[in-house]
Amino acid sequence: MKRAVYYSGLIGFLLFLLFAPILVFAQLQLGSGTNITATVTSASTIAAWVSTDNSDWHHYASNSVGTFVDGVTNTWSLVPWTYDGTNLVAGETNIYVDALTVWDQYGGISWARATGGTVTNYTDGDGIDWTAHIFASVGTNTLTVTRGGDVECLVVGGGGGGGSSFGGGGGAGGFVANSAFSVTGGTYTVVVGAGGAGGAAGSAFNKGIAGTNSVFGSIVANGGGYGTAVNDSSGGGAGGSGGGSGGASTGVFAGGATNVSGQGNVGGSNGTNLSPHPSGGGGGAGAIGGAGSGSQCGAGGDGLVSSISGSNVTYAGGGGGGVAVSPAIRGLGGAGGGGDGGAIGNAAGNGTANTGGGGGGGGSSGGKGGSGIVIVRYRTN
Repeated sequence: MKRAVYYSGLIGFLLFLLFAPILVFAQLQLGSGTNITATVTSASTIAAWVSTDNSDWHHYASNSVGTFVDGVTNTWSLVPWTYDGTNLVAGETNIYVDALTVWDQYGGISWARATGGTVTNYTDGDGIDWTAHIFASVGTNTLTVTRGGDVECLVVGGGGGGGSSFGGGGGAGGFVANSAFSVTGGTYTVVVGAGGAGGAAGSAFNKGIAGTNSVFGSIVANGGGYGTAVNDSSGGGAGGSGGGSGGASTGVFAGGATNVSGQGNVGGSNGTNLSPHPSGGGGGAGAIGGAGSGSQCGAGGDGLVSSISGSNVTYAGGGGGGVAVSPAIRGLGGAGGGGDGGAIGNAAGNGTANTGGGGGGGGSSGGKGGSGIVIVRYRTN
């Protein structure tokens, strides 16, 4: 009897040794990171950021069922896991889990987190929560990515300046939208391009100055092309969108080209060398600049609408062509911040700040281009 009891106790002890590790290591412990409570009640794909040291985060997805609560030990399916640098594999516990969510709520994308710029949080019409980082200050800025993943971004270059006297409108800054741009943890330089100065009035009949580029990571939105002045046979300057050609009595001259395909459109030609010598409008992100015709100067090309900031905003409109004699009619700036052309008694309009709009061509001085903008956003629900 004693021997039977001994063997029974030994078997029980061996069974405990066999199954105890499973009972212990079947738990996945959340660390002290920024943990989010989430519960999955069906065999949906679960997306999680995992780490062994709470600093080097990596994305992981698994078809499993589990309940995860902030700050306590939680069961991940029925097996233990460890992290091998790429995936979770069977083995040990004590893995940090962050930002757990059902995969299809995020559209299959692992979204980043960041700091920097002017931060705004909003919910769109589809009920999706976003955080946007808006960079509006001309010059060099910084975005610090605290967790790698994907972002959406809009980068708009500075608008070109309009030419003086019978001046062509300035071209809009380049418009670049990216809905799946990958970032890693660290610091990114963000450059917001300045608008180009308008051509100064005077006997020299000055062309405008091109806008400067806006930059985020590897994305570069070119500055808008300049508008030229009267009888400038070089035509409008190239840029994100091309500048318009100034009015002329000596010939018909082309508007400026777009120097990167997909960022904008060409500027308008002066159209005719006959009096009253109409000028061309600058190109916009959504349309070419209008050509001069008869007594009508070309309008600036319209820009494009983006809702990345949380509101529908039109960016990158071209500047309208200007004229210095009657009965010519100045061209209006394109939607998206393009400045109106100048005329007798009407100064050329400047491009609107932070739209990348081109400056209006001058009846005397040309209008200044509008500064660009960079906006970065990611989902937060």
